[in-house]
Amino acid sequence: MRKRAASAFIKPTPAEVAAYCEAQGMKRPAFVAAEFYDYEESIGWRVGKQPMRDWQAAVRNSYRHFHAPPDEAGKTGPTPAEAALQAEERKHGRHPRWREYFVACVRNQAVPGSFETWLGGQPS
Repeated sequence: MRKRAASAFIKPTPAEVAAYCEAQGMKRPAFVAAEFYDYEESIGWRVGKQPMRDWQAAVRNSYRHFHAPPDEAGKTGPTPAEAALQAEERKHGRHPRWREYFVACVRNQAVPGSFETWLGGQPS
């Protein structure tokens, strides 16, 4: 199988990144651009071990991850039930019966009390 010829990556200037952020309608484009540029400079414009191919896509991805308001990123955070379940998992995730409790929570669409309460009412 033939490998595709990679086009040479041309590193953008800080002004190009700032102009792109503004053209995309990002909130606080100068800050986002400066932060992105400084970070990429510090890691040598790489994605993992591979050289970056598309800095515009990297800017958009970085913005979605770190700067977009929750409604733009598609997330509004965990529901109270999810947050309670996450807290229980941090405390008891390695317990042999944890998965059983988790399944009960998902089926009920709510957290049936704490893990300790649930475990107390279940046969060991």
